[in-house]
Amino acid sequence: MSIALAATDPNNAVLAVGLFDKAQEFTSDGKMLLQSAAGCLVLFFLLKNLMASFTVARLIISALIGGAALWVVFNMDVLKDSTGEELESAPAAVHLVAEPSSGLDLPV
Repeated sequence: MSIALAATDPNNAVLAVGLFDKAQEFTSDGKMLLQSAAGCLVLFFLLKNLMASFTVARLIISALIGGAALWVVFNMDVLKDSTGEELESAPAAVHLVAEPSSGLDLPV
């Protein structure tokens, strides 16, 4: 089957839409899997630190580190959007051109 015929066949378009839907489903499932794994790792990190020696300072520091890690994992979209907005609102490059000094004109 030629590429032109494959491009004009409506059955291939339906197949492509199905593939895009499946890719979207895998992406969302993968994101949920990574978030769940990050939650388990943070819980393991907290328990490991507390079993080493239980102190209030160790508990607070471990909770802060774990909370920061979970915030980053669960808010990737917010970080991506805020970075995109900053890049869009950044001013364009400004080209400065020095004005020629009038005292340097030489008579011809």
